[in-house]
Amino acid sequence: SEGRATFAVAPGAVPDPRDVVVNELWYAPADPALEFVEVFNRSDEPFDLSAFRLADARREETVIANSPVLLGPGEHAVLVRDSAAFAARFPEGEDVIEVSPWPALNNGGDAAVLFFGSRENRAEIDAVPYEPSWGGSDTTSLARRDPAGPSARATNFASSTASAGATPGRQNAVFERDLDAPRPVFARRVLRAESTFAVTFSEPLDVATVDPADFAVGGRAPVSAQVERDGRRVRLPFDSVPNGQTLTVRGVADLTGNTLSEEDGVPVAFVAEPYAERPPGELVVNEILYDPLDDDFDDRPNQPEYVEILNPTERRLALAGYFLTDRPDEDGEADTLAVGRPRASIPPGGYAVAYAADAPLEEAFPETGFADSTAVTLLPVDRSSLGLTNSGGLVALHRPDGALLDSVFYRPEWQSEAVEGGDGRALERIVPLGPSNRASNWQTASAESGGTPGRSNGAAPPPESTPSASLEIAPSPFSPDGDGIDDVVFIRYALEASVSLARVRIYDSRGREVYEREAELAGREGQIVWKGRSESGDRLNVGVYVVLFEALDADGGSVETFKEAVVLARPLD
Repeated sequence: SEGRATFAVAPGAVPDPRDVVVNELWYAPADPALEFVEVFNRSDEPFDLSAFRLADARREETVIANSPVLLGPGEHAVLVRDSAAFAARFPEGEDVIEVSPWPALNNGGDAAVLFFGSRENRAEIDAVPYEPSWGGSDTTSLARRDPAGPSARATNFASSTASAGATPGRQNAVFERDLDAPRPVFARRVLRAESTFAVTFSEPLDVATVDPADFAVGGRAPVSAQVERDGRRVRLPFDSVPNGQTLTVRGVADLTGNTLSEEDGVPVAFVAEPYAERPPGELVVNEILYDPLDDDFDDRPNQPEYVEILNPTERRLALAGYFLTDRPDEDGEADTLAVGRPRASIPPGGYAVAYAADAPLEEAFPETGFADSTAVTLLPVDRSSLGLTNSGGLVALHRPDGALLDSVFYRPEWQSEAVEGGDGRALERIVPLGPSNRASNWQTASAESGGTPGRSNGAAPPPESTPSASLEIAPSPFSPDGDGIDDVVFIRYALEASVSLARVRIYDSRGREVYEREAELAGREGQIVWKGRSESGDRLNVGVYVVLFEALDADGGSVETFKEAVVLARPLD
């Protein structure tokens, strides 16, 4: 009639993908009737839930509401399997919508999917393809951290931390707005692909923002940048091996739109090279505790078995997939112990300690200060023992491809005479690049706690000097009494030219030869260790000894000769 107008009230707008998201779901409650899915409107428009459908991974849909129900901007709606059971469990909860038939959510992994429109003309608005590893349990829901974050990434979900186990109809207890740009957290050279590198980011990347020109190693860009399926790892092949130990990147963005605008870098972990002629390679077995203290009534912390690995190079070395083996049996089979974990590496001059996690390493060896050390990588092994036998055995370190890096056949006879068996005392390597299987290059740890995992061995050689064509002997006097202080003497040589063999002869004050050793030489400089014992292993008397060092050519002729005195001392009884 005159003076009146008629308006059609729209029941809601048409949503774009992820305008409405699955924000929380309880897929594994002890009572299946308590299953629920919470949806959240993260847009600025209202939507009619009667136009939405809920489905599981099979895409068998159920209409959410049979009559118009508006979901306003910033509002939650809780879709439940059984409204009566839900009200009893969450009496202070918001109004809920009982969906029937309910698309049962599988405890072992499934999906919660939102569709908009009719069955014939539908659009997928959101889908959360969850796995049990994402979070959630029989007592807690699976909750989204950031509604604007990705729906298909575990990094954006977690178990609810609410005291009630869930927060239906309210902001999630784990809510955390993602405002941080993705950053590189680990980079490595790919095994058996020298010119290919891989970098892992703190969160999944938007593939459209990944450009090879934004990556570099040694100032050179890769020929391509291939984002792996999880979205966090990028593979970077170069046309040749780049020089450089740091990978830099800029310009990449995460799935929320946060962009790494300023260049960021991460050290590259390289693949350790095996030895060419004799061990060790670029990673060294540096310390072994095979007979730990494990008496619960001795007022001392129990010790774990451990193997310490040293990186003596100037490069960071990767550890993912590395493993230890013992002595092979008659069929050539050896027990294998995986010690390397993903993204683990050792910095230059640093250590990794593989230990049986049954006993706390930090309590047994507090001097290292593991929590504050950047030079130590801990590799706990979830077992009570590493299988190191007290009677001696083999510790062999391998790369993931099986290449041997170092091999030590330790023996209890290498311990000091003052130690019975192992007796809670580790064997320490004296010269890191010295022979792996020579008793003279190992001695008993003198530290009060019984070992030095993650720090310099007590028997480490003195700082090197660079003399020209000379022989240096230090310390002198030395006292091989097993107290860990000056127990060995280092015979350090520097030659005019490289030779293939060295001979060391040691004479007492009467001119009698008491010790002789020949050693292959790998360069013009090096050192040989003497423990103050005779050729047969007997203790020698205190006094002055003369060291005769000869560098020999391929025919056994003497090329260079040096002679120096050394004093062997011992505390008075």
